[in-house]
Amino acid sequence: MRAIACACARAGSGIASRWTTGISNSIDTAEQALALDAALDALEQTDARAARVVELRYFAGLSLEQAAETLGLARRTIDRDWRFARAFIKARMA
Repeated sequence: MRAIACACARAGSGIASRWTTGISNSIDTAEQALALDAALDALEQTDARAARVVELRYFAGLSLEQAAETLGLARRTIDRDWRFARAFIKARMA
């Protein structure tokens, strides 16, 4: 889904305007969608597990509990990764 969304943003499709997440208030433009993609790439370099949590939450639509189950980790670990990832991405997109 991430690759599709970025391709649509590059092509000028309106898919980016439909995104809303706990990471940023909303993604209204292609530039914002591409900035989110760049922030996720940077997050992956910094903390791959936190990036995976974002992908599961944001693109797969899983709850934190489902993400914990999918990754075989404690819910508390996923909560910590999610908080870190949100702060990291917000700082990158500011």
